[in-house]
Amino acid sequence: MKVGLGALSKLKNLRNETTARQSDVAKYAIGASEFLQILNKYNESDFYNSRIEKLNNIVEQMPLDVKFTVTKWVNNYGEFFEAGGISNVEVWAYNGKVQPPLNEYRNDKRLTKFLESASECTLAGTTDNKGHVDLHFNRKNLPKGLFFRPIGYENKIIIKYMDISEMLEKSKQSYDKAQIRIKMYCRY
Repeated sequence: MKVGLGALSKLKNLRNETTARQSDVAKYAIGASEFLQILNKYNESDFYNSRIEKLNNIVEQMPLDVKFTVTKWVNNYGEFFEAGGISNVEVWAYNGKVQPPLNEYRNDKRLTKFLESASECTLAGTTDNKGHVDLHFNRKNLPKGLFFRPIGYENKIIIKYMDISEMLEKSKQSYDKAQIRIKMYCRY
C-alpha cells in the first residue's frame, strides 16, 4: 500500500517540478496506475477507474523522440564494415495499415511513384552531414513504418523500410528518447 501511495505522491511532486524527466514521470505514473488497478480489482470503483484512465492518458500523451544515425554498410571483398554517416537521407513516415510490398520501393523511381500515389506518407526529416536525424512522434499515433530514402546516390544505396515495432525493439531507449543505428547497404 505504501509503495502505491508513494508513487502517487512522487508523481504529484514531479508534475510540479520544472526539471522533471519524462522517464521519471512515466515510471511513477505507470506504477501508480498499476497500484490503482490492484485496488480496483478488489474493490471496483468509478473513482479508481477514472484515476487509472487519467494516469494512462498522462503516459500516452508524452511524445517519443527518436534519434537515427544512418551509416553506409559496405562490402570489401568478403568483409562488411561501416563507412561513416550518410547525409541527405529522407525519412518518410508511412501510416498505412499493412507493410508495403518490397516491389513498391525497391528503387528510387518506384518509391517516388509510391510516395506520390500514397496519401499515407509524410516526410518526417532528413539526415545531416553526419547521418543524424531527430524525429518526434506522438505515442498514440505512431506510423506503421519508416522509409529511408537516400537522395543523390543514383540507386547505389539501397532504400530501407523499417516497421515501427522493429524500430522500437532495436532501439536503445529511455522512455523519452530512443536511439537507433541504421546500416544501409551501399553498392560501390
